[in-house]
Order: sequence, then C-alpha cells, then structure tokens
Amino acid sequence: MNRKFLFVTIVASWICISALVSCYRTGAAVNYSARNINTGIVYQTIQSAIDDSQTLVGHTIYVKEGTYFEHVTVHKSLSLVGEQRLTTIINGSGSIVFHVTANKVAIKNFTVLSGYMGVFLDHVNDSSITENVMVGNDQFAVYAYYSKNCTIESNNVANTTGSGILVTNSQDFAVCDNDVYGSGQYGINANASVNGLIRRNFSHSNFFDGIGLGMSSCFCNISENTMADNRFFGLWLDYGSENNTVCQNDFINNGKDVVTVGLNDWDNGFEGNYWSKYSGYDSTYDGIGDAPYEITYPSGVTGPKQFDRYPLMGLFSSFDAYRERRIDVISNSTITRFMFVKSNTTFSLRFSHETANQTFEFCRIRVPYTLMAEPYTTFADGDISRAELALHDDGASRWLYFSYNVSLNELTIEGTKPVDIDPPMILVISPSSQTFAADSVSLVFALDEEASWVGYSLDGRSNVTIPGNTTLSNLYNGTHFVLVYANDTVGNMGYSETVYFVATVEGGLPITSLIIGVAGVASIIVVATFYYRRTRKAKKSIEKEVKAS
Repeated sequence: MNRKFLFVTIVASWICISALVSCYRTGAAVNYSARNINTGIVYQTIQSAIDDSQTLVGHTIYVKEGTYFEHVTVHKSLSLVGEQRLTTIINGSGSIVFHVTANKVAIKNFTVLSGYMGVFLDHVNDSSITENVMVGNDQFAVYAYYSKNCTIESNNVANTTGSGILVTNSQDFAVCDNDVYGSGQYGINANASVNGLIRRNFSHSNFFDGIGLGMSSCFCNISENTMADNRFFGLWLDYGSENNTVCQNDFINNGKDVVTVGLNDWDNGFEGNYWSKYSGYDSTYDGIGDAPYEITYPSGVTGPKQFDRYPLMGLFSSFDAYRERRIDVISNSTITRFMFVKSNTTFSLRFSHETANQTFEFCRIRVPYTLMAEPYTTFADGDISRAELALHDDGASRWLYFSYNVSLNELTIEGTKPVDIDPPMILVISPSSQTFAADSVSLVFALDEEASWVGYSLDGRSNVTIPGNTTLSNLYNGTHFVLVYANDTVGNMGYSETVYFVATVEGGLPITSLIIGVAGVASIIVVATFYYRRTRKAKKSIEKEVKAS
C-alpha cells in the first residue's frame, strides 16, 4: 500500500463513516422510533429519547407512526408529538401509558389505548394534552391530579372503563373541545377543583353523567357543551359545588338533564341553556323561552329554588369564523353548513328541515363587531316571516333574529369589513438557516404594521416579551428553532415561520460535527493501523529473504 492509496482510503473511509453517522442522526435510511428535533439524535424507543442526557428542557421529541408497547415517564419539560394521531399508537398493556411528572409537558397527536390510565398528570403545572385519540383505557383516559394551569383539549376519548377525563384537587384548568363518549362511569368530571373552564365539549352516551362537579368544585365555567344521551345525568353538581356558571349548553335526552345540590348560576343574564325537555313558548320571538326552566334537586334534598331564567328555544352552536372570532347561533333548524367569506365579509347558514311536525323555525345570531360591522344586508333563498337586525347590542356584538318556514334553505348576511381583521406579517431576517459559530445570535425581524406587543419562543419554550430586535443568548451546541409573535394595535396576533439554525459554541463543535469528527478520526486510526501492520509484515518478509540469500 503506497501513500497515495493510503490517502484515498482514509478519505473514502471518512466519507462513508460520516455518511453513516449523518444518516443515523437525521433518520435517513435508518429505522428509528423517535427523533429529538433540537439535536437531531434518533432513538429506538420514546423513553430512551426522554432519558438521554442530551435531551434538554424545552426540546421536542417527534415520534414516527407505528405501534409502541411502552410505559412512558415524562420527567423533563418536553413536547412529545406523534407523526399521525391515528397511526402513532401507544399501547399501555394495562399500565400508565404517559406518566407526566414534570411541568410544561405537551403531548399531542397520539392514539393512546389499553392503559390502566392513558395520561396521568401527576402534581404538574402548565402542561397540555391535545389532539389525541384515547381508546379503551381502564380507569381514566386523562387524569389531572394536584395540577395547575393544565389544558386538555381537542381529544377524542372513547370507551373508557372508568371515567373519560377526571380533574382532581387542581386549579386553573381547561377542558375544551373534547369528544367524550362510552365511559363506563363518568364523562368529564372535576373533584375538589376550582377556577376551571369546561367548554365546547361533546360528552355523550356515558353511564353516569356527561359532565360532573363534585367534592366542592367551585368557580368553574361550564359553557357551550353538548350533553346528550347520558344514562343518568347530563350535568351533576354534588355537595359543595357552588358558585359555578352554567350557560349556553345543550342538554339532549339525558336520564335527567341536571341534578344539583349547591347554588349555581344557570344563565349569563341574557342567555341560558337549551333543554330538550323544556315545554315553554316564545311569544316575544327572540329565541328565549317565556317561562324559566326549574333546576331540580335529587330526591330527599331541599333548597332554594333555582332557575334558568332565559332558556333557549333552539340548540346553541358556536362557529369559528375567522382567527378565533366566533359567530353564535341559536336555532331550532338543523344547521348543515356554516361558511365565512373574508373577501366580501359575509357568512352563510344552510338549514335542513327534518324535524317532525315543526312548522315554526328560527335562528338567533350573535355577530362580533371585530368580525363584521354594520350595516348588514340579508340574502335568502326562501321566505322570511320576521327579521330583526337589531335584536340586541352590548357594544361588542350585535344580535340578529330571523323566523322562516321550510322554504328557506340558506341565509347569507353581508356586513362591513372593520378597520383591521388581519394579523401582522412577520419576517425573521436573522437568524437564518445556517450555522453560527457563537453561543449568541442576533434576532432581527420586520413587521408590516405597528405592534402593541412582540415576543419570541426559542426551542418551543414559553414566549419571551421583547421591545424589538434582541439577542438569543446562552445557546448550546446543536440545532435550535425560533418563532416571533406580535399583536397589532387592535389585538390581532400573527407569527412568523419557524426558523431553524445551528449554533457552535466557542471552544467546541456542534454535537453532530463532534460525532462525525470522532468517526473520522477513528477511521484514520483503523486504516493507519492496518497500513502499519501490513508494512511491518512486508518489511519482515523482505528481511527474511535477504538473510536467506
């Protein structure tokens, strides 16, 4: 082996080994289960990704689709994100599937099944469980225990043997936009918990109740939920559960729509709830029943009479029209489609008239001024018998009212576009997608309008408020990502695209480079050793031949 051949061999070895390391780090052509988005390191199990010392607070673990038989303990503040929620499946095999013991944990986009518990939030704060499917778990699909400021949102919870979602001894919680059904005990319950928001959930076909508050759960807001076909109760409020507000909910065909022991508020002073068993009339044509709906006590319990003073004559629905601006509709028609068109500031409702023996139909609509301003123009493809374009006004929204017969299939309302409904546009100029040989990088960005607030999030951590351009400091070796957020002067929030970049700390190399470098040096040592051994053997052979001659 001559020196030229040695040099070529070393270079080839360097390239091959570096390529293999790079594939392993990025996941290309390598079978792996989880990847740390921040470091690029890949792992064969979710737990090993969490446990690795290079996985730091604020990192994101991305889990490839597949079926995993794991019991995952999340003991660091991380985000765990599945590739596809219906095909990224964690089977608990009777154990706790996700046991969360750290604050600021996010679990998103998984199917969680067959666990003793699906997700257990154990004495933690500021965590979120969102957009997951939870099927066939034993005691609870989600259990928040002695936790604060946690969010359980947009999950599909089915066929839990015990309770679907339970919050116990917790505060400042939010349980929103979940579909919970088929629970062997309770749908959504809170025990000994305060300051909770339970909103826009569909809790149906559960054994005991759709939603329940027990053990002195107080100061909770229960609104915009549908509780339907629950065997015993739609809503159950146990002893000590008082000072809660219950409004704009739909109670449909439950064993009993509501049972309460404590004193609570059953309307917001203007609108109450829809009760499928309410038999009152609406002689004033405003979508509100003339007579209040009496709230019942369980057998053997007495107390002051409680009423929903403004029972709704139709189902309550809330539609997200544009960037979390919602249009509320109360109607005894079936709404089969809602559509908002930003370009000409219109929204339309399409109706179905399938209700048996119904001769009078109506809709009561709340339109926020931040979405559409007056004047309003109405377009209808059928007969409208009554139209009230100024039914009510609270300074922030206008209420409209229409009554019609079965000839009306679609109703369109055109308004005036307000001054500004669009969020600010944000362009991040620095950092860009490149490597920076420093542990600090300038954050420079541009806005297309004046902002009332600006902040950024680095590596998925909480937003940091800034007055303008700033410096991202104390960066570790490896990949980082940053987003910039801004509110304009009327409250519209915008955010930039995610920018990924690599930082190289002074005196070292990025983790990837270190591994590749070590691999390269190793290849040189291996080839050099091989060359040395062959050269030494050849030298001895020549010496032996010389002596023999």
